Amino acid sequence: MNLFKALSNDDGYTFVEVLVAIAIISLSGFVLWAGISRGMSFAEKIRIRNRENSEIAFFEYLFREEIGKIGLPYYESGFEEYDGVFQEENLLIIERGAEKISFLNLSFADLKQTESYAEIHLHTVSGKDIMIKAPYGKYPLSGITADE
Repeated sequence: MNLFKALSNDDGYTFVEVLVAIAIISLSGFVLWAGISRGMSFAEKIRIRNRENSEIAFFEYLFREEIGKIGLPYYESGFEEYDGVFQEENLLIIERGAEKISFLNLSFADLKQTESYAEIHLHTVSGKDIMIKAPYGKYPLSGITADE
């Protein structure tokens, strides 16, 4: 039996084939890791955006509800000041009587009031600018009291 003849047999893996297999496995592992990592960051962005949007919708609902409670007599030219929205540290807070509801993803920019509506400008954590216009409530009836 010739020793060199047995060594030149290509039935098993050679060193180069093992290196190629390791490289292919490493590359496929890296691609899988990169895909999962990118997918996780994309899912985190979607989660933050959904949370922002739900906070915006909830804030808009509360703001419109609070502004809708303000009624102007048709004979007045002024309006009742609304100061129930304020910034405290990094939280936007809407005050409803004794209750304070805070919003983490929103920041207060400007509150403008006219005779017929209140307009608020907000910023979100992701950099969106939002404007909400809320009309005041219906004009109250004048001249009628509960005693009559």
